[in-house]
Amino acid sequence: MRCGDAFALDLTLGAQRKTKFDSVISAIPLLHLPPEKRRELVLDLLERVPAGRPVVQITYGLLSPVVALPAGYEVRHLAFMMRKHSTRAALDVCEEAGAE
Repeated sequence: MRCGDAFALDLTLGAQRKTKFDSVISAIPLLHLPPEKRRELVLDLLERVPAGRPVVQITYGLLSPVVALPAGYEVRHLAFMMRKHSTRAALDVCEEAGAE
């Protein structure tokens, strides 16, 4: 496990910055960030997984915090969960455009 800035992953990962991961699961709160910053993060994360592998984003909003970028990635809603006391979470999957 590493602690660091998810928006500066090359620095955070250091010597392992070229490592490819099987998938990414993120719960970074994105809703308060500008859309461009969200897109940059998703594109960076997708570069770190093999083509066709997902980046899963857990969010507490009703809609995905990232929108599809047709030339870059697709967004697919995976699940929506409600719990006691109105706690809700959604799982959204971002995959490279055209990935099966």
